[in-house]
Amino acid sequence: MFSAKVQLIMRLRFMNAYGSEIHLDELSDSLKIVTKRVESLRLPIFPGGWPKDPTRDVSSVMLNALLEYEISSMRNWTSEISVAGGKIDFGHYQRDRLSHAMEVELGSSSRLDSDILKLCLIQDSNPSTSVSVMTVSDAVKKRFHAEKSANDVIDRISTLRPVVQGIDHLIVVELDVPDNSERGYTKHILNGKNKFPKEKGLFLRKAKKSDIKYFLKKNRSKFRVS
Repeated sequence: MFSAKVQLIMRLRFMNAYGSEIHLDELSDSLKIVTKRVESLRLPIFPGGWPKDPTRDVSSVMLNALLEYEISSMRNWTSEISVAGGKIDFGHYQRDRLSHAMEVELGSSSRLDSDILKLCLIQDSNPSTSVSVMTVSDAVKKRFHAEKSANDVIDRISTLRPVVQGIDHLIVVELDVPDNSERGYTKHILNGKNKFPKEKGLFLRKAKKSDIKYFLKKNRSKFRVS
């Protein structure tokens, strides 16, 4: 059972390439660091922001920017690194060596296969480097335009397994949140419509990355559970 404290934070669940859950103690130090930071964040929503899709309330634009800002601000973590003939969303370095590579999948599923292949190439060339894909749970998927949940990624891994070497080393990180029946739900949410009505554009469409980064830096404390 989750404690009241845990119910106030984002939940990260880690699974291996077959969908079996991985306990926190079994994770690399790199992922343990990410867990502590991400679980302190509040989910950015903007109710009513998508009239054609009334069930949608999560701002994927702001969530993606928030994850990039927070993860890349941690020591020895960086974003948009060039490896394996392409770019990886996040990398963690230890003693100037890439110890973990992570891709975040929050939008279109069109790049999933190429991202998985890049991660597998990294792990194959350096077996000591752990690799992961972070995406949302089935429940959060329904609340914005994400095309792939963690379960969908695991299904895709199963399809690619016969043709992609080293895919079984991939870790799937599922981002989930308390639902509105659980204690602490309102504290977990950052309602952009109520808190930042004048900044609607930052939540609903692709603004300049520099503008969103400045906004997050200025309002960082509001996006974290106190």
